[in-house]
Amino acid sequence: SPTKSGAQSLLDQTAKQAPKVLADASGFTVAFDKDGTTYYRARFGGFGSKNAAWKACDALKRKKISCFAVEQ
Repeated sequence: SPTKSGAQSLLDQTAKQAPKVLADASGFTVAFDKDGTTYYRARFGGFGSKNAAWKACDALKRKKISCFAVEQ
């Protein structure tokens, strides 16, 4: 998202669309720069394991919510 509030709005909307999938997750935004412009990623974290994160992502995709799981 080009704005932090836009990324937060995505987090809020996704949490409302998939409350059971994201019940134990925490939403947060991450700023990053690309070609001199700051963007904000909407992320959920706090999953108990890598496998739990992947399962949550799969469940979001089944709800037609874009998702990409990464391990940090």
